[in-house]
Amino acid sequence: MTAADHPLLRHAGPETRGIMAERLGLPPHPDPGPPATGDPHDVIALLRSGRGKDPRYVLDGVAVVDWDLIVSEHRRAPLPDAIGAGLVARIDCPPWAALHLVVAHSTNRRGLGTATLAAALRRGVLTPRQVMFEAAPGWSALRVLEKYATAYGEWLHPIRRVLEDAAALLPGDDIAAWWWLLDQGPLFRGTFPELCAAAVAVGEAAGRGPGNAASHAPAESGRSAPRKPVTAPPFPPTSVHRDLANPSGLLARARGDIAARLIAAMPVPLVSTFLETPALPAKVVVPALRRAPKLTAQLVRQADRSPGTLGALLGLRDAEVNSALLTEVPDRPELAYAVFRATRRDGNRAVPLTPDARSEIQHAADAGSKPHGAAVHGHCPQLIRATFEQFGTRLGTAMTLRGLLSLWECQTTGALVAEVLAADETATAGPPRPHPTASAHPGGPSPRGANPHSPQPRSPHSRSPQPRSPHPGAAAARPGTARPGARQVPRARKGGSDRPVHLDEAAAALARQALASPDGYAALRDAVARHERPEALIVAMRREPALAAHPLPDDFWPFAVAEHARDPLPEPVLRELASRATCPDPLALDACRLCPDLAHQLGGRSRAYALTAARHPLHLQPSAWQTPRNAWYLTALDEGSLTPAEFVELTGPVRTMFEALGDVRAVLPEAHAAALEHAGRLVARTLGDDPEAWTVAVHLFPGFVGNLPELLATVAAVAS
Repeated sequence: MTAADHPLLRHAGPETRGIMAERLGLPPHPDPGPPATGDPHDVIALLRSGRGKDPRYVLDGVAVVDWDLIVSEHRRAPLPDAIGAGLVARIDCPPWAALHLVVAHSTNRRGLGTATLAAALRRGVLTPRQVMFEAAPGWSALRVLEKYATAYGEWLHPIRRVLEDAAALLPGDDIAAWWWLLDQGPLFRGTFPELCAAAVAVGEAAGRGPGNAASHAPAESGRSAPRKPVTAPPFPPTSVHRDLANPSGLLARARGDIAARLIAAMPVPLVSTFLETPALPAKVVVPALRRAPKLTAQLVRQADRSPGTLGALLGLRDAEVNSALLTEVPDRPELAYAVFRATRRDGNRAVPLTPDARSEIQHAADAGSKPHGAAVHGHCPQLIRATFEQFGTRLGTAMTLRGLLSLWECQTTGALVAEVLAADETATAGPPRPHPTASAHPGGPSPRGANPHSPQPRSPHSRSPQPRSPHPGAAAARPGTARPGARQVPRARKGGSDRPVHLDEAAAALARQALASPDGYAALRDAVARHERPEALIVAMRREPALAAHPLPDDFWPFAVAEHARDPLPEPVLRELASRATCPDPLALDACRLCPDLAHQLGGRSRAYALTAARHPLHLQPSAWQTPRNAWYLTALDEGSLTPAEFVELTGPVRTMFEALGDVRAVLPEAHAAALEHAGRLVARTLGDDPEAWTVAVHLFPGFVGNLPELLATVAAVAS
């Protein structure tokens, strides 16, 4: 580090900076590098020899005097990505040369290298907007920015905004222009604006051709104009690497019907490249699922987690999709609830889970830590039984009762409930005690001579008439026939486990009372309704905070807000509730005030969340490839919910704040410049040209735990 790039000393005047550099033993300026010697072509040979090597050793002692030669050689045959990163990081690399080096004129995987781009953005020699609109080839610039923005499996919000601005240049609803763009884009040598303009021109020419005039004519009287079918070209060209040709980022910014038409005609190998892009919207994922059903699980994994996309996937009512949502999108209790609710047989059309999904839930050793507890809301007896085995008493009274009620709905005699209660007794008290069981006709008298309080043995091969359903919405069946989906006899679970069943005591007692009741189903249903009321759920959560991870009814949130205002909820409960997208702000903000890591996780939601996160000590996540992670302050600064001046004044420790500005510089150069300007004004106002005050500030700086105004106030107090 030199005095010129020290976070504090860079704001001092030249004379003061020189004095401080001498006192601290720091060099005043960066080393200009070795003198220019040797043949420039020898430098090129040395750079090309660096493939697979550490660029620090390749570039050590190398002086570049002819950047034109470097650029022309890179355009002829791309330099290794790591070597390019070392070149653009040099202080003598001009911006125009960096603009050429950040993208490669290559149609193989080298065209996706992001190390050079990351180094150029980190140094500040280029901005993301310059790369998007000025670098050539434009297709490579687009794909490199997309790879850079998704390096950690999620989108960097500032880069995504640049890509959305570039989407204004796309062809719109001209399908012929889109085909040309996707087919020839990877081979086009101009910038991205030039590429889009060429695609629009091709589409206009196709519209003026014979027989195509009506295909691009405006619709009249609200009716769509007829379109002549356009044959899809055999894209991508064989010379283009599949990942480089990945068009999912462009399709995500196309109109929904256009994206669907394009994807429907794509070759499946090209659709498989979508798996490289995270957070795909519904207008890309849904057509891709129809085009490549064998990729269902992988495509669902890449779908974004917005309510709109998840709702669109659930709306397909497809067993493969629902099973993938359950297994590939973890830690979403509401989503698991919706998937299991779709398996119910009292709705319009049940959507069962696939055998693989059922097997994974049934035999997963760690399922007790996943939202598979929502299985109690469905009509899968095997999975409900497995949930009782895996969760045990952690399900709580309400969820256990809901599972028992669902079992009763699956087999209307209550035999499945009796079987689970018997297993619970066996696990807790040795040999099973006699317990009430449902009669052959629930709600009616027991058969003559039968003890209503003793279990009724049944042969696994016998069949009995289907009784009238005891719950509304279930159709009665003719004697001797089964209601569709109803189980007359509990089947042995495939690959059944020997794990014991430990039910919640209160729920088990209520279920036994229901079995002994003349109208057992109604009694059990009433018990479920009582324990699923918001007030009962709040009481249970205060007693056992882990219950807050289970699905919650829609009317829970208003009551929870009022109850928290009356008597604050425990911190573990608040934390669990706040992690849900549906949690109201009063609860989530209070949780953020108590939990720093949760505040940093949610700090990008709005200004209130950003200000709350700024009051906690700043924490930088480890990063690689000089690429920043999607931190809350990047989203807040990008969306304007936090100003650069507020970021400088509110966040701390001060050293970490300046380190975070390095990430800001890479993706939000304007915000970075504004933050440094404000920091310079604060420092100059307090320290001025006083070497003694500067000495105190520099010595306090590394370990100071407060923010910049607090550091300056401390320095002023010490220096006075």
